[in-house]
Amino acid sequence: MKKLILFTFFLSVAILANSQNDMSYTVKEECLCASSEDNFTKLNKISSRRDQAALMEMINAKEAFILEKNDRVELVKGGIGKSTVKVLSGKLKGRTVVVSSEFIKKT
Repeated sequence: MKKLILFTFFLSVAILANSQNDMSYTVKEECLCASSEDNFTKLNKISSRRDQAALMEMINAKEAFILEKNDRVELVKGGIGKSTVKVLSGKLKGRTVVVSSEFIKKT
């Protein structure tokens, strides 16, 4: 009986640990992202002003990027309204970026 209880306990711990380590997400639709939290703030200000010239400057300076629909990402740090993710597929593969949380979904 002790062995069964012990086995059940360890199995539960293993399942819980595995579910917490699964941080795989997919990009729901094409969206902008930034190279840092400071650049994410800057990107939001530029987007709200609809300043195309400033947006192009950020993209050319590699401060802002475009994530494509269905790119796979791994959550590095979640937050309110924004998440830091490592891109696992697509043109930005290997890069860590900050994206609006509404554009990613758990896979």
